[in-house]
Amino acid sequence: MSRLSGLVLLLAGCAGPDVCVEPVVASAPGMGDANGDGAVDVSDGLFLGRSLFAGGAAPVCDAAADVLGDGVVDAADGVSVFRSLYAGTFPLPALAEGACASVRSPAPPEVCAPVALAVSAPAKAIGAFDASITLTSPGLDVQGWQLSLTATGCSVSAVDLSGTIAAYTTDGGLRREGFAESGTTKDGAWSGVALGWKGDAAAPASADTAKLLTVHVAASPPASGCAPCVLTLADGQSAPGGALRNVVSSAGWSYRPTLGSATVDVCGG
Repeated sequence: MSRLSGLVLLLAGCAGPDVCVEPVVASAPGMGDANGDGAVDVSDGLFLGRSLFAGGAAPVCDAAADVLGDGVVDAADGVSVFRSLYAGTFPLPALAEGACASVRSPAPPEVCAPVALAVSAPAKAIGAFDASITLTSPGLDVQGWQLSLTATGCSVSAVDLSGTIAAYTTDGGLRREGFAESGTTKDGAWSGVALGWKGDAAAPASADTAKLLTVHVAASPPASGCAPCVLTLADGQSAPGGALRNVVSSAGWSYRPTLGSATVDVCGG
């Protein structure tokens, strides 16, 4: 099968098979795991925002949500989750033993829908080029995401949110009072975005693709012929707070999207 403009999308541009919300786990949550699904990610900060400002469910354990340890669960705790994950400026403290011996059990929405992240890039390049990470979510409003991209046979020189839905509303995007950090690693790139820390801003469900991140790629063409540069959405690239999974957040809950990749032939002039 030939590549079409270097864009690899599942099911000929569709969002792929349905994915379901990450379930609440039976064991006690760790510090920062506000929704109790066993992982601390972008959805936990958004879950707290919805709980405090948008009529959402209470966190599974107040002690796990009180990341600042001041005895009050408030907006600062949600923002601190984002700071911990994507800025590395607030390491999450350890949760005292037995602090969450009793937990609430909020019911995740019984919604399964197609959600996909893809990589769009040219089929062929001579040296450096730009690629995009895109979202297709026809059945879910999306409030945030975290991305992990691996580059093989090339490197990511920079990433950029301008011209994407992660840009501020004043710059044509959908983010307001939110949080966004992105960066590069020796093997790829990462990004973490909350469109609004109160949990009330979202990209509406749409079958159209939405651009989440521009990736500037450095690639050295071989002396003759072409060599592949492969950009793959795969878990494991490290933000300042640690390695990230690819996650899309809706209503304060995490969905593990279908992931794509793109191969670009880097050729000599």
